[in-house]
Amino acid sequence: MWPQEKEDRLASDQVNSRICAKGGGNHPQTEEQKASKKEKSRVHVRIKPVFGAQTQAGGLIVLTIGLPRARVKLDIVNLVYNMARVRQLLKRDARGVPAQA
Repeated sequence: MWPQEKEDRLASDQVNSRICAKGGGNHPQTEEQKASKKEKSRVHVRIKPVFGAQTQAGGLIVLTIGLPRARVKLDIVNLVYNMARVRQLLKRDARGVPAQA
């Protein structure tokens, strides 16, 4: 399945597409594709660092038996990430570094 087929499949399943179109050397993106990619990238850029940090810490490998235990493990991983992020933000604020927009 390649992009248009994937888009059609998602549309038939009534799912909003989050697939970003890519331009090639001789096939630049249309203005519509650029606008769509910009909108989809807003979500991507906010989520990717979270999963990257959790993966790097080894938190997204779940070797438990049973869904309830897996949920507890992921909840703890999320809690640890959130605590580390709050600590990072508090340190930044204490140094007087302005927040990014």
